Amino acid sequence: LDRSSAASDVYKRQTLFVAAYTNGDLVMGDIARMRDAPLRFFKGHVNQFMQGLVRIPLLTQGFDVDPIHHMLACSGSDQRVRIWSLDHADPVCILSQPGDHDQFPQHVQSLAWSRASERPLTLAVACGHDVHIFACGPT
Repeated sequence: LDRSSAASDVYKRQTLFVAAYTNGDLVMGDIARMRDAPLRFFKGHVNQFMQGLVRIPLLTQGFDVDPIHHMLACSGSDQRVRIWSLDHADPVCILSQPGDHDQFPQHVQSLAWSRASERPLTLAVACGHDVHIFACGPT
C-alpha cells in the first residue's frame, strides 16, 4: 500500500474497513491491526488517470458496501463498475451500460446497493441523466 496516498472513500463496520485510495488501491483492513498489511487488496479496480474516484457535488458514493450480502461495488476510471465479494480479491462481475456496450458512456457519478432485505440484491448506478438498476444476486 502506497502510504503517500490518501483514502478518498471509506466504509467501516466494527473493526473492519474498506478504503479506496487516491492511487487506485482498493483494500480491506482491520483497525485493530493497522500496522499490519491490509487483509485484502481487491483486484481489477482501475483508477489510472485521476486522483480519487469520480465525484459530482452532492453525490458522495464512489463505492458502496452491502454488509448483509458482503458485497462491494466500486466505479473506476475505465467507466465500468466492478463487484466483489468481501471474501475474495477477484471481482465477481464487471458492469457496463445495458445493451451492446462494454462500458458506461461517461464516468459513473454515484452507485448504491438497495437496502431492502428482499431478493434479488440490486445496485443502482447513476451515469449522466440515467439511473441503471442491476440485479446482482440470486432471486
